[in-house]
Amino acid sequence: YQYSEATFLTDAGVSWGYSNRYGANATVNLGQSAWLAKPVSGVPVTTRAGLSGGIYTRNDGYEYSVINRAVEEGHVGGYSRQFEAGTGGDLGQAAWVADWTPDGSGTSVVGFYDSGHTDSDGYQYSLVQDLNGAGYGSGYSERFGGGQSLGRAAWISAPGGSTTSAVGFTDAAHTR
Repeated sequence: YQYSEATFLTDAGVSWGYSNRYGANATVNLGQSAWLAKPVSGVPVTTRAGLSGGIYTRNDGYEYSVINRAVEEGHVGGYSRQFEAGTGGDLGQAAWVADWTPDGSGTSVVGFYDSGHTDSDGYQYSLVQDLNGAGYGSGYSERFGGGQSLGRAAWISAPGGSTTSAVGFTDAAHTR
C-alpha cells in the first residue's frame, strides 16, 4: 500500500505534495515526507523537501514534514516536527524553505532557534507564513523565557534560506 498526493502544479510542470511513510509491515503509520517534482528532459524527477534524521525523527522512526506555502516559481516553505531523542516527546517544529535540486539538498532551515526561542524543555516553534517568487520567505518563531511564552518574533528569510533577519518593532512601546 502506498499513499501520495500532489497538492500543487505550476504551469512549468513543477509539482509538490507528500507521501505517507510506513513501517516494515506496512501497517504502522510513520508520518509523511514532503516532496518536490520537476520535469528533467520531460520526465518528472522527485526529490525530498523538509528535514529528516536527528531531532526530526522520533525514536520509532516517525517523521512529519509538510509544505504549507508554495509559489508558481517553484519555491516552497513548510515545517518538520521535532522530537526528544530518548522519549520521542514533542519538541515543536522547525520551519524551512526549499527549492528543487537533483539530490534533494535544497531545503534550508529558517527562523530562530537560539535560547530566546527555545522553551526550558527544548520546545521550539517556527512557521513559514508567506513566500514570494524571488524566494524570500516570511514567518515567525515563538519566544520563550522562564518556562513561559513571551510572544512571537517576526522574520524574513533571504532566497534559499541563507539568512533569517528579524523584522517588526521590539521597543518598549511594543512590549508588555
